Amino acid sequence: MDFWGDEGIVYVDEWLENVERTLRMANILDDTKVEVASMRLFDLARAWYREDPQLAEPHVPWTDFKTLFNEKFFPEVERDELRMQFEALQQGTMTVAQYTSEFTRLSRFAESLVRAPEDRAWRFKKGLTRELRHAVAISQATTYASILKIAHAVEKEIDPRPKRDRDIGSSSHQAPAKRVQIQTQTRPVQQAVVQHRPARVHADSPQRQQLAVTCNYCHRSGHHYDECRKRLRLCLFCGSPAHQVRDCPEAAEGRARVAPGPQQEDLPLLDQQPHGDQPEGRVYLMTAEEVETIPIPDEY
Repeated sequence: MDFWGDEGIVYVDEWLENVERTLRMANILDDTKVEVASMRLFDLARAWYREDPQLAEPHVPWTDFKTLFNEKFFPEVERDELRMQFEALQQGTMTVAQYTSEFTRLSRFAESLVRAPEDRAWRFKKGLTRELRHAVAISQATTYASILKIAHAVEKEIDPRPKRDRDIGSSSHQAPAKRVQIQTQTRPVQQAVVQHRPARVHADSPQRQQLAVTCNYCHRSGHHYDECRKRLRLCLFCGSPAHQVRDCPEAAEGRARVAPGPQQEDLPLLDQQPHGDQPEGRVYLMTAEEVETIPIPDEY
């Protein structure tokens, strides 16, 4: 499991835990653990390891390495932020499976709050919807496993559709965003340039529910850390692992579709003064980076 130094705070904790487990299974001696673990450091992480004077000494204790590693890549302020996210976690519009996944992911950063089994069960029940909490209270379930079982069963009774159908619209695998150029004009042109205008997203729609999720790696809304295209080094436009966004054929096709027509070059732009009583024309252009943040519904 390699570490490059730019994967995000959640991956930092996962990497360190994985390395410790590997060192323990391989019976690596304490005075050589740092040297062995450093073989999995690359790029920014490797540069940090080489340049930190406290790591230049021979046989650095593993506990010292962990302290320095966390200070560099997982500072305490970011741990506190994840802990607060866990304390405020509510199921809301998530399915029980989605809520359970988020509860498990964040609870590792608040171990003191869920160390006792009864505390873990209480906090999990506390975040469920009111309807599910009521069902759990009637069942008198007290353990985490029994509460989870009741929540799944009641959810299925409330909405008997298959899980795949319930998750449509709340999945983080969104359709690639389209490049958008919007032209308002006061004279006819040969080519229409208003294309793929996103539909209005209502407050209770699945799209708005999806936007409430924020990636801990790239800090953008609309997907989880595990599905972050930037972290997985996928094309930000279409999600392909075979190329990056600058070489994406779909992105190139999108640019061709929104290219201005031959008569658009003489249209007044945003800050130009219109002539006479003619209303001001406006052009709104968006870069490849900016358009990545526009949610485009699946029907587009």
